[in-house]
Amino acid sequence: MNRYLYTTVLLIIYISACWICFAESNAIPIEVRLQERPFDPGYEPPYTVGPIDQPTSEPTFTVEPTKIGGDSGFLSVDSDPQGADVFLDGSNQGVTPALIRLLSTGTPSHNLRVSKSGYQDWADHISENPGQGETIYRTAYLVKIQPTITVEPTSIGGDSGFFKIDSIPSGADAYVDTDYYGSTPVLVKIPTTVTPSHDIRVTMNGYRDYTEHISTNPGKDQVYPILATLVPLAQYGSIYVSSDPSGALATLDGSTQYLTPCTFNQVISGMHTVTVSKEGYNQYTTQVQVNFNAQPKIYAPLTKYQKTGTLFVDSEPQGADIKVDNIWQGQTPQQVGNLESGYHTVKLQLSGYQTVSQQVLITAGQQTNIRQSLVKTPPEITTGSVTVSSTPSGASVSLNTDYQGVTPVSGSLDLTDITPGVYTITLTAPQRETYSSIITVIAGQVTPVQVELKSPVIPSSQNGTLSVSSSPAGAQVLLNNLYIGITPLTLSSVKPGQYGLTLKMDEYQDYINQVRIEAGVSTTASLNMTPIQKPTGTPVPTQSSLPGILVPIGLGVGAFLLRRFRQT
Repeated sequence: MNRYLYTTVLLIIYISACWICFAESNAIPIEVRLQERPFDPGYEPPYTVGPIDQPTSEPTFTVEPTKIGGDSGFLSVDSDPQGADVFLDGSNQGVTPALIRLLSTGTPSHNLRVSKSGYQDWADHISENPGQGETIYRTAYLVKIQPTITVEPTSIGGDSGFFKIDSIPSGADAYVDTDYYGSTPVLVKIPTTVTPSHDIRVTMNGYRDYTEHISTNPGKDQVYPILATLVPLAQYGSIYVSSDPSGALATLDGSTQYLTPCTFNQVISGMHTVTVSKEGYNQYTTQVQVNFNAQPKIYAPLTKYQKTGTLFVDSEPQGADIKVDNIWQGQTPQQVGNLESGYHTVKLQLSGYQTVSQQVLITAGQQTNIRQSLVKTPPEITTGSVTVSSTPSGASVSLNTDYQGVTPVSGSLDLTDITPGVYTITLTAPQRETYSSIITVIAGQVTPVQVELKSPVIPSSQNGTLSVSSSPAGAQVLLNNLYIGITPLTLSSVKPGQYGLTLKMDEYQDYINQVRIEAGVSTTASLNMTPIQKPTGTPVPTQSSLPGILVPIGLGVGAFLLRRFRQT
C-alpha cells in the first residue's frame, strides 16, 4: 500500500514539472516602462474612480422603462438648489438637473416630486406629454425648512411641560405672550409654576392671525398641543358701475348702494350680483366676476318702464264713435294708445244702433283687441240720437258744455242714448268762429247737425296766437271749458280777450289759470304738470297759532265772495 502511494506522488511531481517548463518556453515577454511626469499642482486625472460626491453639470438621462409605442420627447427637471432627488410617478429618476424621456403616446398624466434634505418637498402635476423631440421644462424652487427653535421662558422654579404649536400650513411664526419662538412646528417649554395665563399668536403672510388664550399650564413633562388652522386673507378688487340715464341706484349683492356712476371698493374676489334701478325704468341685473386687484366695468342701459298699453277697437258696422272712460277717442276701426294699465270703460255709439259699453283690461306694454257687433235700435226706444258733422272737420263738439268729441273727416260724430229734450250744441275749431245752436232731441229719432264753420270776422292781423305745451306732453287743453286739443298745441287767429286755460292729465293735478290774448301777439304757455302725491303716512299735526289767525280771515273772505256773488 505504501509502495503505491509513493509511486503516485512521484508521478504528480513529474507532471507538474513538465507543465511549468512548457509554460516558460511559450511565454511572451512584456516590458513596461514607467515614465515619470513632471509635477503639476493643477493636474487632474482624466478618470475619477469612486462615488461622485458633487452633482455633475451634465443632466441625468433616464429612459422610461415601459414603452407603449410611438415617438418620445423629454421632461427637463431642475431645482434651486440643485442636487435634489427627482421622483416621477413614484419612481426615482436621479438628481437635478435631470432629463427624463417620455413617450408622446403615453398616458398624459404624471406626478412630479422633487425632494432634498433640509428643504420642503416640491410637487407638481403634469397633464401632458411632450411631442416628438420636444421638451417640457419644470424648475423646483425649494424652500428651506427653518430649524425648530425651542426657547425656555424665565423659569421660576419647579418642573416644566411643553406647548407644541403647529399650524396649517406650517412654517408660520409662533408667539407665546408676545415672545417669538420660531416657525411652526415648534416646542415651547413652559414651567409648571408660572402664571397659568398665556396668549398664543400664530402669523403668516397672506393669512389672518390666529390667536388663542390658554388659562392653564401643562403638567410635568406634559405636551399641550395647539393647532392653528390659518385662514387666507381675502383678496379684493373693485367694480365700476355706470348707467344711462345716470343717477340710478346701484346695489351690490342686495346691500351696499350708490348712485351711478360709482365704484364699489374692497370687493372680495368671486362672483357678485349688481342691480341698477331707477324710477320709471326697468331694473337691470347682472353678475360679475371680481378678481384680485381688478376692476370690471358695468354699463347699464336702462329702458323705460311701460305703465301703459294700447287698445284696438273695431265694430260691425264700422264708423262707431269710441269713448274710453267717457273721453272720445275717434271712430272704429281705431287704435287708442297711452292707456294706463288696469280696467277701462269702453263705449261704442252709432246712430240707429244700441250703445254698447264694456270693461276692458289694459296690460302694460301690450295691445288689447276688441271687436263688437252692434245691434239696431228697437222701435220702442225711449232715447234719441244726434249726428254732428262740420266743414272743415276736426271741430270740438260740446252738448250743454259737456265735451263729446271731434267731428271726423268723413261721416259724423254720433251722440246716442240722449234723453229727449232741448240742448245747446257748440262747435269750436282753430281759426273759425264758434258755432252755437239750440237743438231738440226726440225719442227714437236722429237729430242731424251739419255746420259750416265760418272764418272769424276780425281780420287775422287783429287776432293773436296761443301756443300751449306741457311736460309731460299729451295733456288735454280746454279754453273757456271747451276742449281744443292735446299738447303740444298751437292756435292761430284767436280773438283778443281773457280766457280760462285748463290742462287735464291722468295722475297729474289739473292746471287752471287765466291767459290773455292780444291782437298781433303770440302768447306761449309752457307748463310743468304736477304729479298727484300719494299719501305715504298719517300727517302729524304741529302746534301753531297760525290756524287761529286764518280762521277769521277765511270767514271774512268767504262772506265777501258770497256778497259779490249775490250782487252779480
